[in-house]
Amino acid sequence: MTPVLKALKTRLTKLGKSLDELLRDSQHWTAYTPARLDNDEETVVHLTAKKRTFHQRLQNIEEAKMSLEGAVTKFHDAFNSMEQEQQTREEEAYGSYTEAAWITSAETTLAKMKEKEVEITNTMESFQRATTRRIQLNGANNTQAVSSRESRQGSTISSIPAQAQTFLPRLQLPRFSGRRQEWDSFWATFKSSIDDQPISEMMKFNYLLQSLVGEARQTAAQFEVIEENYPIVIDLLKKKYGSNSLIVEELLAQLEQIRTDGSNTRQQANLFERITALLMQLSTKGQDINHRLILNMVLRKFNGDIQAKALEKRENLEDINQWTWSTLRQHISVIIDSKEMIERSQEAMRKSTQFVQDRTSLNGSAAACIYCKRSNHRSIECRTVPLQERAAFLTRKQLCHNCGKPNHKAEDCRSPGCFKCGRKHHSSLCGYNQEAQNRSTPTQERTSQPRNPPLPRSQAQSSSTQRQSRLRAQGTARQVSQNVITSDREEGHGSPEEDSQVYHVSGRKTQKTGALLLTGTTTVQGPRSAKQVRILMDTGSELSFIDSTLVDELELPIKGKTTLRLKTFGTESAKESQHRIVIVNLVDIQGERHTCELLDSPMIATTRSCHELTQEDVTFIKQRGFSLSSSPDDQSQAQILLGCDHLWEMMEGKECKLPSGMHVIDTKFGHMVSGRQTTQKPEGDCNVQQLHEEVALWDNYWRMESSGIDEYTSPEKCGKRLTRNKS
Repeated sequence: MTPVLKALKTRLTKLGKSLDELLRDSQHWTAYTPARLDNDEETVVHLTAKKRTFHQRLQNIEEAKMSLEGAVTKFHDAFNSMEQEQQTREEEAYGSYTEAAWITSAETTLAKMKEKEVEITNTMESFQRATTRRIQLNGANNTQAVSSRESRQGSTISSIPAQAQTFLPRLQLPRFSGRRQEWDSFWATFKSSIDDQPISEMMKFNYLLQSLVGEARQTAAQFEVIEENYPIVIDLLKKKYGSNSLIVEELLAQLEQIRTDGSNTRQQANLFERITALLMQLSTKGQDINHRLILNMVLRKFNGDIQAKALEKRENLEDINQWTWSTLRQHISVIIDSKEMIERSQEAMRKSTQFVQDRTSLNGSAAACIYCKRSNHRSIECRTVPLQERAAFLTRKQLCHNCGKPNHKAEDCRSPGCFKCGRKHHSSLCGYNQEAQNRSTPTQERTSQPRNPPLPRSQAQSSSTQRQSRLRAQGTARQVSQNVITSDREEGHGSPEEDSQVYHVSGRKTQKTGALLLTGTTTVQGPRSAKQVRILMDTGSELSFIDSTLVDELELPIKGKTTLRLKTFGTESAKESQHRIVIVNLVDIQGERHTCELLDSPMIATTRSCHELTQEDVTFIKQRGFSLSSSPDDQSQAQILLGCDHLWEMMEGKECKLPSGMHVIDTKFGHMVSGRQTTQKPEGDCNVQQLHEEVALWDNYWRMESSGIDEYTSPEKCGKRLTRNKS
């Protein structure tokens, strides 16, 4: 880089930043609107000061722009004087500096500020003329004072409208930006407020310029602000924006392009209001809005439910010629009103149910522990204050020993006593729990005694097989019980106690089922037919797949083929295979199509786990108004797997947790249920009775029966010892 070019770059950068900062400071001046003060004299003084400020700011921008243009010219000349090799190295820098938008932004800002300066000048001149005219009118009023007093009755009557007008609010001038369909309303208002008033053409022209913005303002600003140009500008605006044919074309284009924001009733009602406004404007322009094509196009704008009901009402008409826009509007209005009424009623019922549930949950919430004030456990389960210290704690805190509340004693308490023993004290003070634990201690000790050494594997299998065969042969008329608690993997043997003992065994087991995958149903649209299939949403898959059988069945279009190396979870090597690229159209619950490119595969997923919704889940789903894509107990296999390349386009982003622990995910195909469901087996009680004499008899019989037929793999001495023990 040559020193001259480097210096020019530095100067361009500084001048560009200076001009850019000046333009940013001038942006609020481009939106300035001349204000009107308490009287015209103060307004003129204020506008004069603003005009000087505008003029100075315009001069500063002009000077900065000229300096920047001179620097750009010098930079261009320096670049052209360089050799070809140097120009190649500096070509990128040359383009970035010469293509900067500083000068263009400055020209745009200058144009806007010049328009504002002209607007301030015109407004100031109009106030000056109004002041002059008012002085002249005051002189004329003094001359006519005597004649006005002679006709007092007439003046009283004529002053009534003037007095009434003084109480009316000040009207704001309408704005017109260049939209043709707004021209009629703008011109009607402007004509009544300004054009028909007995004021000069110059003032009408100024009011017109204040009312125009955007493209319309640029059209009118091309003419000099004089009285002779006012009717010319009005005629030009009428021809450009008041043409009925152009307005009709714009209205028809808007009617064709209008779309709903969603499928709910409120959004459909908004769509109905917008369509009604467009058709009413077309009707005022002399267009036939009862044509069958227009009515069918309008009907297709609404969702399927409204279309079906409107078509049903159309079929009930005696003559199809009665189906006009007036009839269709009445039908759609009745349908939407009915849906809104039903939704308001359902919303009121939902709020009422929710209020009752909130009250119930509030009243049924667990009370805090009276000892540590925590709510995650009951007072009887508190570990902060042991049982031996609780009575002293209540006495020290001056709390009732019966209910745990202050300001009264236990003998004066009206609350019921202990729910365990019935005595007059708090349940957390009752020693019943400790006594029950003491009684259960021997059983626990017996259960934890050392177990007998296990038999050899072959002997245990043989003995177990013989016992089971004998019980099946006897018809199981007698019940054999054990007095120990067994698990799935081990069995304990306790020492015999009395001849007959009965124990009460109670257990609750929490069972966790497998996780339910995120699946639902969708419709696959083929060239000749469609089919509803199960779809699996898999965030762990990078690509999306479709069952090859489904591709051949629906004759889906094939875009091409590709070769992939697929590596499944837990494998060390990848398997190379060839897949077809299939164009698939998925139809969501709104009837909209989503085109995806999927890869065919002979296998998508095996049979998935089945879950049944609990009654609490069903009630929860009905209250929230969720529409499930499919039932969780459906065991059909998925034929489409959507990976991360298409999955997130189908997600709506809403998620809710069911009482059973599973989650409801909102998708374009409806709500899908996924996650792990945790259920509890009901608590069961059983009475276990043991007769030791009977058990000993059967054990001795089994030992004698199995003697001599067991295979011992131990040394000879150990085998003889076992034989002697059996005999």
